[in-house]
Order: sequence, then structure tokens, then C-alpha cells
Amino acid sequence: MLFPRLVTVFLRVMLIVLIALGSIVVDRLPSTSAQDDTQSRVQVIHGLQDVGPVDIYVDGGLALIGLGEGQTSGELLLASGDHQLAVVSSGAAPDSALVGGAITLRAGRALYATLVGTVDAPSVGLFLIDDRPLDQGRARFRIINGSLDSSLVPAFAGGDALTEPLGFGDASEYSQIDAGVYDLDFLDEASGTVVLTLPGAEFAEGTANDILVVGQAVSGTLATIVESSPVEVTRPTGRSGQIVVGTCDDPGDLVADLGLILPGQGAAVGVSGAEPTSQAYASAAVPFETVTAVAHSIIVRSEAGDLVACGEVGGNLTDTGSLVIALEGNSAAHGVAVVAPGLDAPDTTGVSIFMVDLSAENPVPTAATPVAGG
Repeated sequence: MLFPRLVTVFLRVMLIVLIALGSIVVDRLPSTSAQDDTQSRVQVIHGLQDVGPVDIYVDGGLALIGLGEGQTSGELLLASGDHQLAVVSSGAAPDSALVGGAITLRAGRALYATLVGTVDAPSVGLFLIDDRPLDQGRARFRIINGSLDSSLVPAFAGGDALTEPLGFGDASEYSQIDAGVYDLDFLDEASGTVVLTLPGAEFAEGTANDILVVGQAVSGTLATIVESSPVEVTRPTGRSGQIVVGTCDDPGDLVADLGLILPGQGAAVGVSGAEPTSQAYASAAVPFETVTAVAHSIIVRSEAGDLVACGEVGGNLTDTGSLVIALEGNSAAHGVAVVAPGLDAPDTTGVSIFMVDLSAENPVPTAATPVAGG
């Protein structure tokens, strides 16, 4: 099975452990989405074993009541600066804390406070959420090992390791990935055997996902807690392609949106003065036979919606069964579209568009603007 290429290399990050009278300072990634630049947004994840529900005290005041094992709290809005944190069994007084200490929070950040370990060896870690914008169709995720007795190697099911082994208190850096549903395995570092699986982990577009491993291998209690935070999605804008019913002189209803037509995103190579081009590919949910049986056209529109170039679907098939049609207009922008039956789904049509000089946006006059058919 092939997996999307990870664009960020995993690195080890040590979990900062809070013990009585300990101290944590949080000041890392740039803030992008905090609601109040004078506050931090904190969510508590309860992964402590054999403790039961807990209460959270901040600066001597009760902040959370009865947070159950495996649960994640809502957001606590805390002012930046120094605070005293205490985690107690639900109903207990703050002076009987299971774990606690001083924390220093920087303004305008969102983070998780993870409660991990056991009643005999509890600890708290603070992890900043990477809430920077993501590209369209992308998500990011991170893995945190909160298991006392495990050194784990995370991997996509059946795939290669995603990072070096993570011991207790270790975390990976966030990594970007195509949005989708994934199966993950966690392998024991020493034996290489799978000790925990996470099937069907959904990394939705525009989310930062944290996977916290809790429990212990020796007791067979290893489990995962998965949390997802929405982040802004950066969607590119520009010229786009369409399939419409009718001819270029008389375009009709919209049949399929072919998406944006964009320059290549890779490194520049070869002759520096070569004429720039833009391209797009889309699979349209309409059979090739339908597109060729009656009049259809491929239209290129400017970002403002003006018609820039057009080509009517028709001509002689190539040896591979495709149609290559010219895209022309009353501006310097021109190109070709390759229209072919869908390879994997016979009820679809694949369309590749290649344009030259899309910077020339003197639009082609048109009598009608295609709209979605009812």
C-alpha cells in the first residue's frame, strides 16, 4: 500500500514532566488563532491509569470537576503568566494533589495538558497545538507516548516507521499529510511486534490531530486518545476549468467543475526563459460517452468568472482513446485539453488542461454564464 508523502520529518520532543514543585514554561510555535491574545487556551486530557475522575485546581480555584479517564475537557481560558496547577482525585482537597506544580503560560496559545502515568507515578505534560494554516486537502498529526513501560515505533499499517522509537514522555513533531482515513500500528521497539493498533483514524482537512498513547503493555491496557483541533485552510484562488453543455458560442448548464488551473509547484529547471504554463487535472462525474454524444465544451474562466478560453469536445480519438481539443479565445491565453474515459471508474471522464499565457486576461465576450443545472 502506498502512503502520502510526509512533508515534515519527525523529530523527538521530550515531554516536560510536572512533579510537585516543578515548573514548566511554554513558549514555542507562533500563535495564529487564539481568541484573546492575553490568554492561553488549555484542554486537559485524562490518561492517568487507576485514578478515576479527577478535579483540576488552578491557583487554588476549582477549574474542572469530575474529568473521567479517557476524557478531554473543554477549553480553559487562562491568563498568561505564572499559575499553580493541582490534579486531585475528584472531591479531594487541593493539598492532596496527585501531581501539581508551577506553570508559566505565554499569551495567545492553545495547548493540551496531558495527565499520564499511574497513580504511583503520575505526570503532566504541556503540548502546544500547531494551529498554523494548512493547505487545501491537508491535515497534520502528532504522536505522544504517555505509556510508562513502552518504547513504541508508530507506523502506518503495513508500512515503514514514521519516526524513531518514542519512549515514555517522547512526542513527534507535527507532520502534514493528505486528509483521509488511516490505519496506524504501534510496534514494540525491542521485538518489532505490533502491540497496539488504531484503525480508521480520520485526519480531516484543516485539522491538527494529536494521538496520545496511554496505559501499559505489561497489563494489556495500551490504548489511544485522539484529539482533533480545527485550523484555518488556505485555499488557492485563480483561473478554473469547467465542462458545460453546448458550444463555445452558446454555452449551457455547468456539468462539472474542473478546479483551479495553476502553475507547476515544483522547482524551476531547464531554460529560464521558457514560456510559463499552467495545468489542471480532474475526474468529472459524467461518462465519456455522455460528453461526446451531445455537444459539450471545456471552458476556462478567470478568477472574476469571465470566459478566457474555450474548446468544444470533438475530433478524432488518439490511439489510447482520448480526445485532444484546442482551447482558444479572444485573448493571448490558449492551450489544449485532453479528455478521456476514466481509468478506474467507467462512469467518469478524466480531463487534463494545459494553458499558455494565462496572465493575459482579456476575456472572451460571452452571451451567457453557465449555471448549475437543476
